[in-house]
Amino acid sequence: MKKSLCLILLITLFISGSIEVNASSGALRKASIKTCNGITYGQHSSDNHWHVAEESDGKYYATGNPIYSDPCSSSGGSSNNNNSNNDSGSNSSSNNNSSGESSNNNTSNNNNTESNSSTNNNTTTNSNNGGSTSNSTTSNNTTTTKPNNSGTTSNQDTNLKEEQKNSDNTLKAILIDGKEIKISDDIEYSTTKEKVKIEATPNDEKATFEIKNNDELSIGENKVEIEVKAEDGKTKTYNIMITREVILSNDTSIKVTIDDEEVMFENNKATIYVSSSATSVTIDYELGNDKSKVEMDKLENLKTGDNPLKIKVIAEDGTEKEYEIIIHKYTKAEDIISTVLAFALLGGIGYGIYFIIKKGKKLFNKFKLGNKK
Repeated sequence: MKKSLCLILLITLFISGSIEVNASSGALRKASIKTCNGITYGQHSSDNHWHVAEESDGKYYATGNPIYSDPCSSSGGSSNNNNSNNDSGSNSSSNNNSSGESSNNNTSNNNNTESNSSTNNNTTTNSNNGGSTSNSTTSNNTTTTKPNNSGTTSNQDTNLKEEQKNSDNTLKAILIDGKEIKISDDIEYSTTKEKVKIEATPNDEKATFEIKNNDELSIGENKVEIEVKAEDGKTKTYNIMITREVILSNDTSIKVTIDDEEVMFENNKATIYVSSSATSVTIDYELGNDKSKVEMDKLENLKTGDNPLKIKVIAEDGTEKEYEIIIHKYTKAEDIISTVLAFALLGGIGYGIYFIIKKGKKLFNKFKLGNKK
């Protein structure tokens, strides 16, 4: 009978030792309740290990096996010992030893570009009590993303900043008909040409420019624009006011007639003669350019002898030239002498003509008689 009781006792102990140890019953401390990774955990007041908590009627009760490390620690549930190796993936396991209990904690591997961490809390409890053995294993797997060595999250897209474009829309030089002009926002220029050639050089080689309204220039003011466009699209306009001036004539020529007789100038001087009976003369003139002006002395009464007459011609462009005419009035004696000389000249000319004709006839007759013989 005693042997039978001992055998039953041993069998009972053996069966109870092989059954998995469950969490102790009873409510968990409300102050210890916490939730992480979507799971709620809590502790009893009598120990420091954790249990998965289940709420019922406003209270939390332990379920499942005990957890011997804080499942919501900052390391994401991973345990005390960490070893890091560079690899394409990482595995993590936790071991804790307490009162003959064995716990294996973490080995984490981080990759510089992408890191996955898997935490396994494997708890094996071996206890011998009166020859009985109890084994308990707890496994929690958590996958997290770890930062890389530089402290930034892996797989982060890097956007290259667009290169900043130059905003310089100014000019370095302006040339008009090959002559460099001082640069300013408003420029003034004068010419007598119908068209001018304008050249421009921007300070930035990537800037462009356009010259507007530089066609045929009108007499007076003509507004020409140079629009400069920077690389970034900003524009600046330079205004050039070009004044086209009329080409003024410098013609100072003049044709003078006195009593319908043209005056022949030599080195801008000339002399004419009038009779002793003349008291005035009629003077006419014609300018080489109708925009020229004339300034002439007045002759009211001619005196015997020389009467100087000065004529000044002022051209359109302001050029001046002076002409001098001497009007000589004969004395009565000079008048008689000039008359005699005139008749003598006319008589001499007439006799000369008579002599030539007479001589010619004699020669003609001799030539005719010679042919008859």
